[in-house]
Amino acid sequence: MLAAGQLSGKGPPEGGVKRIEALGENTGFGHGRVVIMGGDEVYPWPSREEYERRLCTPYELAMPELPPDPVTGETPEATRDLFATPGNHDWYDGLASFDDLFCRARSGHSGRPSRSSGNLQTRQHRNYFAIKLPHNW
Repeated sequence: MLAAGQLSGKGPPEGGVKRIEALGENTGFGHGRVVIMGGDEVYPWPSREEYERRLCTPYELAMPELPPDPVTGETPEATRDLFATPGNHDWYDGLASFDDLFCRARSGHSGRPSRSSGNLQTRQHRNYFAIKLPHNW
């Protein structure tokens, strides 16, 4: 469901789009702009290799990066922001691997770009975050 561009109601699925039975007939909505992960992002032991194998690769396969623009050749920026709260197993290496993946946004000073996995872009600066929600929520 996370990889779907649109979710629909009880009507027939179009183009393999997932249906949600609680939605009314012919009701649909687009994907969210923010993805929040919680708990152990990698289990049982964190390492850069395990984050890549168990977390990044599945998301990249399910939601590949957008193709380059045919005119300019530039690859568009990811359309969804990714935030995560580490679980207890993420702390086993002192959050070194978690920080390397999710907290690269603070590394802009060192010239390292934030990380994208498929169509998800990391944006946080620390192992915690605050997000301003729309509509005065």
